[in-house]
Amino acid sequence: MLGAGTEVEVSGAVRDLAAWMAGRSTDARLETTGSPLPELGPWPPDPAE
Repeated sequence: MLGAGTEVEVSGAVRDLAAWMAGRSTDARLETTGSPLPELGPWPPDPAE
């Protein structure tokens, strides 16, 4: 559910943030106010499909 749960801030290099958001491994450690990094759900479907 969108908007539920504890707010967490994640920071790091743009490349590493993009990799994490895409479900890939990062080159450097990301900093977070929560521990461990939150799991991200799947991307929403493309409305054009």
